[in-house]
Amino acid sequence: MSQKVAGRFSPVELCTLLVACLCAWQVSIFAFAGLWTPRRCSRTPLRAEQEAPSVGLDVGTTNSAVAVRADGRFVVIPPPGAPRGRPTMPSVVAFNARGDSIAGLKANRVKADGQKQVVFRSMKRLLGRTYAEAHEIGLRPSDLGADPAGYAQQLVRLLLPGGQTISVEEVVAVLIKALVQIAERYLGQPVKRAVLGVPARWTANQKRALEYAAELAGLESVRLVAEPELAVRAYGIRTSPNADFLSGRIFDCGLTSCGISRYYQ
Repeated sequence: MSQKVAGRFSPVELCTLLVACLCAWQVSIFAFAGLWTPRRCSRTPLRAEQEAPSVGLDVGTTNSAVAVRADGRFVVIPPPGAPRGRPTMPSVVAFNARGDSIAGLKANRVKADGQKQVVFRSMKRLLGRTYAEAHEIGLRPSDLGADPAGYAQQLVRLLLPGGQTISVEEVVAVLIKALVQIAERYLGQPVKRAVLGVPARWTANQKRALEYAAELAGLESVRLVAEPELAVRAYGIRTSPNADFLSGRIFDCGLTSCGISRYYQ
């Protein structure tokens, strides 16, 4: 990973990411549940509070979202065409035979045939995994669209129309780029900084894979933060910015998994 994928982010920026995570229908129920409620998502562009804004990205297994802090409040930015009250987009990427790609709502409507069009879903589960690891979580080679014969320890690659293959990171990069473009259209300026939440149990390989995908998407400064830590930070920011002590259990339940973490200091 290049040195440029780094940087310091403020508590405000970390809280921005938590808003995105919550609006992506990942319910975080923790010791102090019920004391923090995200604002209703706005479709009206607001003024960004930084010359070089950073965004919070929740790249989820099923749905993804992007949030930004503007005009003193946190806003989850709905993708174009999203139903009112649902500011997320499906974590879906589609490719055609020419190699063109689309992500989100449009990709979710594509009918894959394997010859002219292919659709990838739940790519977060494959980030940083080998074929052998993919098999361990219940994904067969035929599900991945590529034959790993003799390559069990190699990272998963996916089959495109025409017989070419593509890495999982490249597919996830399309999804991240689509989220960044949503933020850029909303703010009216480029976005090169982002905070991304990751499951607490993720391995170093999975984290590196997500960082690489973010770099491929054009982001220059990226920070990964464990999703339970984001929940704790946001609680502290919301109730007592100068709080010295927090402890409790964090339940992070999404559409495909549920994790429990313990926080204490």
